[in-house]
Amino acid sequence: MRPRRLSSPLSLLALLGAALASVIVTGAGAAQAAERTAAGPPTGRVVVIGIDGLQWSDVTQAGMPTLFNLARHGSIASLVTRAVINDTCPADGWLTLNSGTRSFSGRVMQYPAGTSSATSLITLPQTYCTPLPDTPQRAGSYDIPNFSAFTAPNNAYSYAPVFGSLAAPITATGGCVAASGPGALLGAADAHGHVANYLGAPDALTQSDLSQCALTLVDLGGVTALPPPAAAIQPQPPIDRVYPYAALDSELGSLISRLPTGTTVVVAGLDDSTTEPQLHALLVSGAAQTTATSGGTSTTSFDGKHWLYASSTRHAGLVQTLDLTPSLLHWVGLTPRQISAADPKSFIGAQISTRGNAPSDPAGAIVTQAWLNTANQTFAQTNGRFITWMAHAITILAWAAGLVFAAVRWLPQRYSPGRFDHRFPRLRRWRTGLTGAVVVWATVLGAVAPASFLANLVNWSATFAPGPILYATIASISALLAAAAFAACRLVPPLRGQPLAPAGLLGLLTLLIIAADVATGSRLQAQTPFGLSYVIAGRFYGIGNSAVGVYCAAAMIGSAWLASLLMPRQGPGEIPAHTWPHTFREAAEGWLRRAAPGRLGLSRLPDATRSERRRALIVVAAVALVAVAACGYPGWGAKFGGTIAMVPGFVLLLFLIAGLRITWRKVLVVAISGVVVVSGFAVLNYLQPAGQRSHFGNFVASIFDGGWTGTIHRKIDTNLASINNDWFSHYVPWILFWTLLAIVAPRLVGARSLALAYAREPFVRCALWLALITVAIGWFVDDSGILVPKMALFLAAPLGVLSVALTLRPDAVEADGASADASAADPVRRVQDPVAGGQSVGDQ
Repeated sequence: MRPRRLSSPLSLLALLGAALASVIVTGAGAAQAAERTAAGPPTGRVVVIGIDGLQWSDVTQAGMPTLFNLARHGSIASLVTRAVINDTCPADGWLTLNSGTRSFSGRVMQYPAGTSSATSLITLPQTYCTPLPDTPQRAGSYDIPNFSAFTAPNNAYSYAPVFGSLAAPITATGGCVAASGPGALLGAADAHGHVANYLGAPDALTQSDLSQCALTLVDLGGVTALPPPAAAIQPQPPIDRVYPYAALDSELGSLISRLPTGTTVVVAGLDDSTTEPQLHALLVSGAAQTTATSGGTSTTSFDGKHWLYASSTRHAGLVQTLDLTPSLLHWVGLTPRQISAADPKSFIGAQISTRGNAPSDPAGAIVTQAWLNTANQTFAQTNGRFITWMAHAITILAWAAGLVFAAVRWLPQRYSPGRFDHRFPRLRRWRTGLTGAVVVWATVLGAVAPASFLANLVNWSATFAPGPILYATIASISALLAAAAFAACRLVPPLRGQPLAPAGLLGLLTLLIIAADVATGSRLQAQTPFGLSYVIAGRFYGIGNSAVGVYCAAAMIGSAWLASLLMPRQGPGEIPAHTWPHTFREAAEGWLRRAAPGRLGLSRLPDATRSERRRALIVVAAVALVAVAACGYPGWGAKFGGTIAMVPGFVLLLFLIAGLRITWRKVLVVAISGVVVVSGFAVLNYLQPAGQRSHFGNFVASIFDGGWTGTIHRKIDTNLASINNDWFSHYVPWILFWTLLAIVAPRLVGARSLALAYAREPFVRCALWLALITVAIGWFVDDSGILVPKMALFLAAPLGVLSVALTLRPDAVEADGASADASAADPVRRVQDPVAGGQSVGDQ
């Protein structure tokens, strides 16, 4: 029998509508059933035990046997406790756990203990931690006195913590949160400072007490130099930490023996022992069943075979206090819908799971985590001295290079090349030696940045002298990279005689190292001078704040060099003659002409054929695609400001290679190109599930929930405050200003040698211009502020000096002497279009 045809399209629409309605009704019924199933109280039981200042270096089999054996059957990690400022007081740590957001309890100023009324006249008050609240005399509900004194200091910052975020979802579903100890009161309090279940002192807890609630917080105290105002915050920690922690370990063992069966145990050092921030210990033992957004359940076993892991750091064995809050809510058995119903604001932290294989021996796992903190302390103690050393090194290099360049340029002009060789043969050799010394010095300094990343291939934190070995490794690798660059320029025929080749090679090498590192987990940047500092907690993956300026400058210098390989690179080789204006109107018209972008050093490159330009465009576009993807892709570099800064530089370079005249309209296109690209990355990241987003997608989400203004204010405040990071930061704006003049109008600042170098090698000026533009944009759009150009100077300045020194090498200067003498002998001779020959009117 033939099937019956539908009588009309309306019948088809009716049939589709009925099918859709049945699907919706069925789906709604299933969703309601799932919601009813998930609406019960928490089914898990978790006990969090806080020990002040606990580090993995404190945990030994002899000193803390309970915690050591617990690590045998539990998963561990280093805990980043940073809250708002560098050091974290006990109240800061517990409030951060309470809100799931960086929180600050304030500080108090008092005179040190023992200060009398007489000595107070000559004694400065010192900074103390805000004391923890007093514990009640009996168990039961408790209202923390003057709770607003702990929360009010957060009004001065833009993190906007919502206190009670840990307790609210549990109590809203019929569960409870219990507390024991002064710090635990702050962790278990609601938004008004009310603690529903206080159990008493930790040593008096019974198994019945520990079974009352789904989540129990216990504060055992610990070793800390940040106590209530009976002692100052400044003194160093106790020399011997063994006995205090041995006593705490005994109390920990007694507490664990009273825990009910099936309890998930969390032991955490939530705050610092000193004003020097540290990485602290975190251990999770037991199993936890969690429910995903889709409704499926999974069980995570914390059995010691794997490291703890959180997507907020993307490093196995490294988590934040911010990750503990959402993790505890999931571990007690709450669903994502139950958590969001109590607090619609999403948590900053991520859920803690396990990843990677940990050593089977707990001693090996603990030592590995102790080495990580050693690397952190080495970075904290030596990074300031490294910045000072590099600042002095490039300053001396710049002055020495200026003197040598003046000698290289002035002496051949004072004496003709033939007379100079004849009358001063030794001086000629001396001049050549000085130029060679500048070249070697600049090359080694330019190799320090890539060498600092490669130094992490050596496990220097496990050695007997981590600091000296780290910097000795950096120095050795720098020398090897410099030698390799010179060898490549001598042995590879296309690179011979190219002044930009060594700088371009080092720039491309730096670009490739950072790009490969961010694509493989950012291991080479960890705790290195140009890399990431875990304890600062600003960034754990991607391109760090110290590396973004280096990355942008390296990309511009390397790309400009690649373009010079594929296009004619030599300029006219002579400086345009200077003509002074005779009238004010003539001077004003000259400055108006200079106001065009194409006249401010953004000159057209030497003429090239269409095929040469096409090849250069393809190669540079490929490099730009790789560099921008590595920087902006949320799964790799995830660097907001770096992407905005780098894209305009590449677009401008492509315009120059294509032979386009740079107009103000093209400048506008260049300016918005970075914002367009980074917006695309952010929107694509926002479309992913909430748990898989980086800060790109979270920022787009904050636009819809209204929280983006706080983020913008915090970024602006951090940017403006960066000028006070160290002494060298105050000089960076002036260095950038004089660098701008040296690029745009070198003769205006008396740098005639630079004008000659630009006349010979226009790509040298192009590379310096692009590097300056990108790091200047990065200064204003990245939250790290002045750190972007400051760190970029340590790469761009040596490579710029290197390129100019090779351009002005004595043999090249003397080869150019005939043309210079000819220009001087013919006063009528003028360069009609200096811009077309790679020149800027500022050179005149």
